[in-house]
Amino acid sequence: MLSIPHLSRTTERRRGAASGVNAPAAASPSDQHPLLLAPLQVPVALALEPSSNQLAVLPVTSSSVAPLTRRLRKVRRKSKNCRNLSRYGHEYSGFRRTTTRETMIHADLEDVYHQIWELEQKRILMQSIQLVRHANAAGLVADKVRDYYSHFGRGYDPTKCTDGGQFLQSLLRSIMLDDVKSSAFDDLDTFLFQWENYSRYHAKVLLEVDSIQPLESEDPTEYIVKVEGLSTLTISRDTIKHFFKPMMEDEAMVQQLIGKEYIFPFVTMFYFNLDGRIFKMEPRADLAAGLFNLVSDPFSTVKLLGASKLTDDGCLHAYNDPETPEFEVISSSEKCATVSTTE
Repeated sequence: MLSIPHLSRTTERRRGAASGVNAPAAASPSDQHPLLLAPLQVPVALALEPSSNQLAVLPVTSSSVAPLTRRLRKVRRKSKNCRNLSRYGHEYSGFRRTTTRETMIHADLEDVYHQIWELEQKRILMQSIQLVRHANAAGLVADKVRDYYSHFGRGYDPTKCTDGGQFLQSLLRSIMLDDVKSSAFDDLDTFLFQWENYSRYHAKVLLEVDSIQPLESEDPTEYIVKVEGLSTLTISRDTIKHFFKPMMEDEAMVQQLIGKEYIFPFVTMFYFNLDGRIFKMEPRADLAAGLFNLVSDPFSTVKLLGASKLTDDGCLHAYNDPETPEFEVISSSEKCATVSTTE
């Protein structure tokens, strides 16, 4: 075994001090190890010689520094809890890092879910507000239609009104545009004029509303109200003169029809804008059904239908009466006023 000089001197010095004998003189330079004679400019290290398997002091070269450094690098030891180790096994080495990462991921997911929930609640709230606003608006326009029929349900005759019909005109103009669109009349003034003629040339006018139903519309800028009901008209001589003029030649038929009532259903669609005013009106009336029930004789019914200007959509045209210039103006436009539209 290789003897290290400075270790040997230390041992001998201790032995001499214990026995009272002076330590031997320092070894001569020739007895010292060659590596100790030279200045320690090169780092040395203890290592096993490959040939003799004995410890030797060998210089450390640059090629052996890196492997030696890696071998001598301190390895970090982690404390292990027996309970956790038995529970998680070999995976416990990365358990804390995995748990921390999963905790952060779950926290981020919780934040995302909370944000999604808040957005969903806001969306539901906005939809609820919009639905409530739409329902309130639909209820308001339905009330306007109901108010309209409550005042015009028995016709419109300014000559029988104390104020000359000014109140009804103001009411109608407040809920309907002046240039309202309809297949039965040109504008609001024509509509009022036709209302007056239908009320004047019938002995009695009665409109009974069965249902007023707001409908859904694809256009968010409009509100639709559907009205269904029955019209009851009592025939007078003026009715036959203006609406069934050819029947005036058959006096027996005229006398048979005077005082009778013809009842027919009607359906009217009202289109309101965002201001709550009617900009479009679509009337539908089954006037033919009322005429069929007016007389029991089928031939008389056919004759009555032939004497009228009845269109497919239930529109009843009026004949031009030269003796009544005011009525001539309304018939010259070749527009019809159905009883359902005049309601």
